[in-house]
Amino acid sequence: MADTAALAQGAVEALLEDERLRGDLSDDGFGPLLDWATRALTAAAGEAARGAPEEAARARMAEVAEQVRGALTAAVRAAEGHSRDDLRALLREPLLQRSVPARLRVATLGLRLGDDPDANAARLAKALGGLYPRVG
Repeated sequence: MADTAALAQGAVEALLEDERLRGDLSDDGFGPLLDWATRALTAAAGEAARGAPEEAARARMAEVAEQVRGALTAAVRAAEGHSRDDLRALLREPLLQRSVPARLRVATLGLRLGDDPDANAARLAKALGGLYPRVG
């Protein structure tokens, strides 16, 4: 059986090691998005590990980590660019496609994104809150 903590830690560390993910956001902007991604990966790790052999759990977790990374990258771009195209790209992310409530929160928020990328990122992190990937 797979170790939940190890699965989560590996996925989170991979995000932390990739400095490109933060774009030009400061800690004030990137921090809330990273917190969301960490919660999402931790929740997914618990689900991936439940009753699965270690190799299968790692494979599931790798898929989930890519979805979270994609959503995180798109959220950073939307925060920085605050354009409709950037927001639409975030809404097209597979992770958001699975959640109508999250898409509605993000779409509604998109109408209020301004010129401060860090403030935009914090707002997007709040809109993404509660959005966790499904494993399997």
